Amino acid sequence: MAITFAGIVLYFSLPRHEFGRVQTVLFPVYYAFNAAMSFFAVLAYFRTQCLTKFEHTSWIQLALLLAVFSIEAYVGKLVLGELAHCPRYLRVLRTFRRYHSTIAMGTMISLGCSVYSTMIIVDSMCR
Repeated sequence: MAITFAGIVLYFSLPRHEFGRVQTVLFPVYYAFNAAMSFFAVLAYFRTQCLTKFEHTSWIQLALLLAVFSIEAYVGKLVLGELAHCPRYLRVLRTFRRYHSTIAMGTMISLGCSVYSTMIIVDSMCR
């Protein structure tokens, strides 16, 4: 599981063996979601570059995006196992998803704002 605030809270709140069982279920889901997002990023970048004509650095960036997608797609297998039928696990999972989703959304908004700010700074430097 990615090291996040929610992951750390679960690590210290659950007994070690239960956290390990939760992690074995959530870890593949996390990477499958990231792989899907990386795939969409590859498609969006490729489409943008088709419109603006590829440059040498564009091919490097496309290769890096494909590498990230490949890594995440390889790791992102989901096997629910016996936890899928455990009521306590399902309660913990719902709570975890609620906290983790909120934190993840905040992180993505922060990242987007940082990227946008960086783009503005670079654009102002290039004029």
